[in-house]
Amino acid sequence: MKAQLEDRLRKLRVPASARRPYPEIQPKYRNPDQPSETWAGRGKKPRWLVAQLRLGKRIEDFRIKVRKKSRIADRLARIGR
Repeated sequence: MKAQLEDRLRKLRVPASARRPYPEIQPKYRNPDQPSETWAGRGKKPRWLVAQLRLGKRIEDFRIKVRKKSRIADRLARIGR
């Protein structure tokens, strides 16, 4: 009986507005002047990107190029690893 009551109390203590965990988002854009400054493409654009866009650059100029795993595996196979 006591164990059932404690179990119910534990369930009541869980906050009702608990948000679900979101996956980590990888950055899509990088500042060439400060490589540590990145942006995932969500929310407000960072100041460095806005300044570059005003100078006439395109957003694709700052896109981080992602290698496909298959290409990396092919290169390693050619090297003999």
